[in-house]
Amino acid sequence: MKKLYKMIALVGTLSLAFLFLSGCQKDKSKQPNVQLSQKELALAAYLDNYIDQYQTKDVTTAIANNAKQYQFSIRRMENKGYVVQNNPTIANGTTISKVSLDHNRIKSVNFNGEKRIGTQKYSKLQLELKYGKYKKQMDRLIKRANEEKDDQLTHEEVAMAIYVDTFKADDEDVPSAIGRLANFPDHSMKTDGDALKINIGGTGSASEEFYFEDGRVKGVTHDGIYEKTTKNYQVAEINQNFHQYKDNLKSLIDKVQNT
Repeated sequence: MKKLYKMIALVGTLSLAFLFLSGCQKDKSKQPNVQLSQKELALAAYLDNYIDQYQTKDVTTAIANNAKQYQFSIRRMENKGYVVQNNPTIANGTTISKVSLDHNRIKSVNFNGEKRIGTQKYSKLQLELKYGKYKKQMDRLIKRANEEKDDQLTHEEVAMAIYVDTFKADDEDVPSAIGRLANFPDHSMKTDGDALKINIGGTGSASEEFYFEDGRVKGVTHDGIYEKTTKNYQVAEINQNFHQYKDNLKSLIDKVQNT
């Protein structure tokens, strides 16, 4: 009988040891392989927002889509957080996340343009487990967002420079063309999905759509309802040729957007 008790005790001890080790292994499996920095955590929260809004099929596609946005940015906020957005123009289609970080807690206030979509809360561990394996891809996007853009034309200024060049007369210089276009009463400049649309004059033939991808931009002009012409440009070349007119372009954009 004593031997039986000893065997039962031994089995019980082994069972407890097995459960303990299993628990340790389970806890260990929850530990992320990769630690994310605060900026990487902010980007991860933004990507969650972007995927939710656009029903993007996976994280890699979401990162690639945002890398195509010439003016994608990650800016530091005063309250220990970041603003991440894919376009500086606050309009329908602009994805924005205002991400605050407090130790291991992350809160993301999400917007589509000026419309607040909602608020998501995460733990640091939660985001690291989901996005840690995309760290290298995220770092490339962060590097792109950190590139110095202050002395370059903005997304809108590049588009407006091409628009002015498209519609200026043969004997006009750029400032004269900008001055003439500024006097038209009907004008609009808006984001529609991936396109930035400019129309000065109010007619179909006065509109042009712009699509930015990496360092390139595609301009599509319309002649009536059905005919259209597509032309491709290098953003660097537009910067080089029109940077001296940056103030003129900015003034025209301000008038088109605000009057």
